[in-house]
Amino acid sequence: MKILELTTEFLIIFAITFVVSSLVSFFYSLLIHSKGIFDWGISLQLSITFGIIFCWMHHREKKN
Repeated sequence: MKILELTTEFLIIFAITFVVSSLVSFFYSLLIHSKGIFDWGISLQLSITFGIIFCWMHHREKKN
């Protein structure tokens, strides 16, 4: 059951982070460079990193 909870939590955090970082990169490139381009690479990297870190922090918090 723990694996299912961790996977669900990771996917929720991953999705939220991916959408937000994609939109931020799009608006940044639109405002600064006048070209609305999504930076998918950095969005994916941030999503995976934040998903792992926040799941790990939440798991440690539950343990204590």
